Amino acid sequence: MSGSPTVDAENDAQYKKMHAGQQGLGASNEQPIKKPKIKLLDDEGTLVPEVKEVLRQIKAFNMVLATGHISVQESLALVRAAAAMGIRKILVNHVSLPITKASLALQKEYIDSGAMVEHCYYTPMAGLCSWEEIAESIRTLGSEHVILSTDLGQPANSSPVEGMEKFAEHLYSLGISEEAIFQMMASNPEKLFF
Repeated sequence: MSGSPTVDAENDAQYKKMHAGQQGLGASNEQPIKKPKIKLLDDEGTLVPEVKEVLRQIKAFNMVLATGHISVQESLALVRAAAAMGIRKILVNHVSLPITKASLALQKEYIDSGAMVEHCYYTPMAGLCSWEEIAESIRTLGSEHVILSTDLGQPANSSPVEGMEKFAEHLYSLGISEEAIFQMMASNPEKLFF
């Protein structure tokens, strides 16, 4: 998998700067080395040349492209460029996290370009979106287009295994079927990675 920047993305840094008091944004994940943050678009809104070279390598090695914490504008441009190059394994990360939040209409655009979208347990667990918002996305898009993960592993949080169990329980309580949950937690990731 080739991931776009997370804490090194300019979008991530700008959001955290503007919302410094918001709980749950992972401020402790910041890198101790201060270096320029990464933008994928130039001032005209075009992908920078380095991105196209990365996409060529992703295609050559049949890798998964993940969007990380880049802006929704960067994500859409990246997904469209990747799809135009014939890249078929694309994952738009954190579509319900405030830093990278995508409307349902934008999530549909990602899917129409061939991407899958990811919802993480951490986001509603930390109160950064509602459980119902994730369930509505699944109902609207269809479970065949969604991957569920935890984004856990930090010492202060529960284990990823426990997070997945709780994620499944919450979604099931909101009417998402066992079959759909299995598809999003097991079948879809397998399809994406293999």
